Amino acid sequence: MPDIHGDIGGGKFGVMSSDQILDWLCGKLPHIPSSRYKSNMQSCINDVMNGRGKDTAGRTHQGDQILHTSAGKNGQSDGCTLFYVKRDHGVAKIVGIGEHASSTTYDVYWYDGNWCSGGRISL
Repeated sequence: MPDIHGDIGGGKFGVMSSDQILDWLCGKLPHIPSSRYKSNMQSCINDVMNGRGKDTAGRTHQGDQILHTSAGKNGQSDGCTLFYVKRDHGVAKIVGIGEHASSTTYDVYWYDGNWCSGGRISL
């Protein structure tokens, strides 16, 4: 099961709790998330931490295959999709946040690096 590393408070960097991950990700959104959105995001975080991601049609980030997981209804404002890669030693890195626009397209709100240019992507 992959861990996600980041700022854990007190000037320390380490394995983040699911609540710390949720706060970090919500801080990257262009909107204030509803409680339903946060619940869906938490489901996605759990999927990442339990290795339940799906392929993204060959997309990569820094040489690693990008996986994704979604929660919530397609096209609804409270849906969430996390894009991530698995790194060595059981570490996962979140590389994008978005939501389903349709069954095969996603609106990406935040992304790391240049694996996409934001906006709408198709898988």
